[in-house]
Amino acid sequence: MPKGGNRYVCIYKTEIWEEYEMLDKKMLEEYKVLGKEIASLKMQLADKKNQAMGCSKDKRRRVLELEKKLKHQMEECEVQKLEVEEFITDIEDVTTRMIFRYLYLENLTQKEVERKIHLDQSVISKRVTRYLKLHSMHKNT
Repeated sequence: MPKGGNRYVCIYKTEIWEEYEMLDKKMLEEYKVLGKEIASLKMQLADKKNQAMGCSKDKRRRVLELEKKLKHQMEECEVQKLEVEEFITDIEDVTTRMIFRYLYLENLTQKEVERKIHLDQSVISKRVTRYLKLHSMHKNT
């Protein structure tokens, strides 16, 4: 289970959180910020490595413990990103897969997706909702 109170309804194909069966819309939305969080964690790690130089043993030990936690958090973010990417790649219908790819991986708005694939925005929204609902029902049977 992710630390820090982040609870997800479901996650697709994960080995870390086995009790979850599929990816939910919240997790898809969070994909958009995972890259930024990973970049931030990398900067924090670099900063902590610089702080550890020339410090007392106690402070160096605490910095190393924090580095370990940051690395673990970064690995969790990487796994979450991969889960979303795998989920979208596994969508069989090409139009639905493109909708998900544009909305969640490329962070386009529904209006931008509408222009790219020439489907009405309401159709795009319905396809996302329908796919997630059908996928959820399929996984629960």
